[in-house]
Amino acid sequence: MQKYLPGNENKQLLILLSAIVIVLLIAIYVVYEDRQLSFLLWNLFLAWAPLLILYVISALPKRLINKVISITLIAIWALFYPNAPYMVTSLLHTPMSTSQLGLNIDILLWLKFSVVFISLWLGILLSFYALYPIHRTIISKTSKSFSHAFVIIISLLSSYGIYLGRFPRLNSWDIFYNPRRVFYVVQNSFNQNTLVFILLFALIIYTLYTSLYKLKHNKMN
Repeated sequence: MQKYLPGNENKQLLILLSAIVIVLLIAIYVVYEDRQLSFLLWNLFLAWAPLLILYVISALPKRLINKVISITLIAIWALFYPNAPYMVTSLLHTPMSTSQLGLNIDILLWLKFSVVFISLWLGILLSFYALYPIHRTIISKTSKSFSHAFVIIISLLSSYGIYLGRFPRLNSWDIFYNPRRVFYVVQNSFNQNTLVFILLFALIIYTLYTSLYKLKHNKMN
């Protein structure tokens, strides 16, 4: 798995984009005393979690990892993975409407727009780099068809995770700290609107990932 993790240049890019988001949020607070988008800092931290988990897994000595441990680690990764594509929902916090775009130049609005847009793009990249190593590892151990099915399943599960985070406001760690609430919410969460949301957002995740995957491998070829 380690050879499929982001190289130094890609890691530097992810860190740079994260730093830009942080600096812009600090500038908005210092200059305008506006905290409206401060939640993006927490979302950014969580978006890094699945990729950081992969770095931890890859650093573990192979002699210590058996099938049970492997399944447990992948389950933890899957639990936190939705936090990366969740950043795409930052689009909902775009602070201007189309009618405002051409009327005036409000620097605060454009600062917020910049933060939201860069956060969204960073979430797309983090979700790609957090799935790519596992996808490639599965290909090397099984087949392209099985790995493709895995990507589809992860897209669906992640979409449901995003639903749970966006609407019932559950967090990844609630399954450990508040399992009763998680069970209650999950039990009562399925209806037509939920299923449509899951399918639509799964399509977004799948489309973004496969597009970046194709671009990466076309470049390599």
